[in-house]
Amino acid sequence: MTAGMIGSRQMERVLSAASAAGAKVVLVGDPEQLQAIEAGAAFRALSEQHGAVAITAVRRQREAWQRDATRELATGRTAEALARYAGAGMVQAAGTRDVAKAALVAGWDAVRQGSPEASQVILAYTRDDVRDLNELARERMRAAGVLRGADQVVQTERGERAFAASDRIMFGRNERGLGGHHDRAQGVAVKNGSLGTVLAVEAGGERLTVRLDGAGGAAGGPGAGSGVGQEGKDAAPVVTFYVRDYGHLDHGYAATVHKAQGVTVDRAHVLATPHMDRHAAYVGLTRHRDGVALHYAAEDFADPARLARALGRERAKDTTLDYGGEADPVRRYAERRGLDPLRPESEIVVQAPVPAPERQPTPAEPPARPARDEELAQAVALGRAGFRERFEAHRRQQAQRAADEAGARTLVGRWDRLLGGFRDALPRLDADPAYGPAREALLGFGQEVRGQPGAVAVLRQGGEAFGMGDRPILAQVLADARPEQVVGEVVEAAEAVTRARLQEQAQERAAQEEARRQELAQRPRPVQRQGPSMGM
Repeated sequence: MTAGMIGSRQMERVLSAASAAGAKVVLVGDPEQLQAIEAGAAFRALSEQHGAVAITAVRRQREAWQRDATRELATGRTAEALARYAGAGMVQAAGTRDVAKAALVAGWDAVRQGSPEASQVILAYTRDDVRDLNELARERMRAAGVLRGADQVVQTERGERAFAASDRIMFGRNERGLGGHHDRAQGVAVKNGSLGTVLAVEAGGERLTVRLDGAGGAAGGPGAGSGVGQEGKDAAPVVTFYVRDYGHLDHGYAATVHKAQGVTVDRAHVLATPHMDRHAAYVGLTRHRDGVALHYAAEDFADPARLARALGRERAKDTTLDYGGEADPVRRYAERRGLDPLRPESEIVVQAPVPAPERQPTPAEPPARPARDEELAQAVALGRAGFRERFEAHRRQQAQRAADEAGARTLVGRWDRLLGGFRDALPRLDADPAYGPAREALLGFGQEVRGQPGAVAVLRQGGEAFGMGDRPILAQVLADARPEQVVGEVVEAAEAVTRARLQEQAQERAAQEEARRQELAQRPRPVQRQGPSMGM
């Protein structure tokens, strides 16, 4: 865990303890990566208040253009980074999320077989997606004959999991003496996120023997390498333990993005879903040395622009120091970063001071201080410039969000009017002169949906606030990547039902007419009597 993931309360406890002991604390982290799990953004607040030294060199990626993409991800230019990877064929779209998962695991398996020495990681944002990816990867391992023996069910803290020899396994809780029973000194230390390879599953799934990744093990994180053959060095510790003593286990082929912060692998495979933001995208798309494969589903993101918009969302956490009880928190937020929303950008450029010629200090004056102060001042200035850019990005996102919400309300109102006009004219179909125009207007709604991706995204994510629960047909239209087709199917289905009803009514009227005609035909005709003959 980096310092950027520590909440304000945790940070206070650490710094208070260090202060009481007279110790020095060095905080290392990146406020642009994953945000703190708990409340607050202590690391960001400290770096703003006191300045920070930034490392600008990117060393993990081997290709220069990928290092440029990492810098773009770090500075909020997610769309530009995605465009680089898309141009290299590393961004893959699929129709549905299930298809995207299958394609991701197929790519992972191809690398596993073609380059078994390469370390790999499969990443997703949610645990549910991670479990699906783990199961798909495990099916590939079973089909390839890597897993030995029959599956045995292990009752973990997250539910039942099937394990066999050679399975990859992940530990989910810190434990200093695993396998030591009553003597922890005889056990092995594991951490939340530690990985290993299952050597044996015994006692009906109650006892596991695992070789941990270590010196000579599969370095690199979840799912590293092929899952076998990478951890077999004698230096890697082996531990045997009972599940009743330690049940925080899961398969180790895939992991959440949060588990992977700090991991370095040769290749990464990332599943993009609507839960991700630019902080998660920054972490997920920078774990690799050689390449990354980003997979997404059209049912989640209809086009690359929507993918870039979602993965570029700013979700940095705030602290109470950001607002401080001010009457205008927005102004306070801006002023803390050297901005004034009501004042134009200053055109004054402050030049760096020109150093005076060196001279020997006299006994009456202290020696000149080194240039360290100037370096720190420049570092602080760079940090403020970065925060200025992020604030502007935040303000643009807020304005875009307001526009998208207004568009969402307009889109819902437009749908209600078009659907209402169609339903009013539907009972008589073409016999009603208003039906044709109403039908064409409703069919054109699908094209209107394509032209408002931001409004559609708002309705998908927070539809209840706009009454989407009472509009199931509209929800179906917005959820599909082909809204025109869905609207057409709705219209055709309504017409089919109406035609069937009209035909049934016509048949009923015809039957009634026929019954009336037959009834009249069966009635006895009156007998006409003749009068007296004139010949009498």
